[in-house]
Amino acid sequence: HTALSVVDEQADPPTDAGWQEVSSADPVISTGGDSSYATVAFEEELASGGSQQSRVFIRRLHGSQFDGVDDQADGVTPGGFEGADSPAAAVTEYGAGYVLAEHDQTHQLYATTIGQTEVPQGAGRVDSLVNDQNPDAITATAGLYSMVIAWQQTPGISGPAEIRVR
Repeated sequence: HTALSVVDEQADPPTDAGWQEVSSADPVISTGGDSSYATVAFEEELASGGSQQSRVFIRRLHGSQFDGVDDQADGVTPGGFEGADSPAAAVTEYGAGYVLAEHDQTHQLYATTIGQTEVPQGAGRVDSLVNDQNPDAITATAGLYSMVIAWQQTPGISGPAEIRVR
């Protein structure tokens, strides 16, 4: 309506699977017509011993409280050589949509499907070709049910950059 909520909620967890939070950044939020739910995604920098890794996490805001953390949303192996960044999110009127994450070494693009009432369901790779740079991906709704994802495909020396849509 006309006033901000007086309830503050912290989305970023202090730990995940034994890794400690170093920092969090780049929050994105999207919500459908039922404002009881909101999809929140963000980049989380984690550390364990001398290792650090950037991840993209998803949390569903349910009323004024967060559900658990979806730490599989970026398609990254925890503790692996690669991290993820650049979250993007969009959901339709009925709360279905996507959260995007870009891998920080191979620049592969992953999307997590968001089901009705904004429940994260699973991540999968969106692009299929080698990407020499970050794809700068975005996602958007198209009407009540449809979703689109657009990204820059940069193959490096094998050709010019292209804009792809799925």
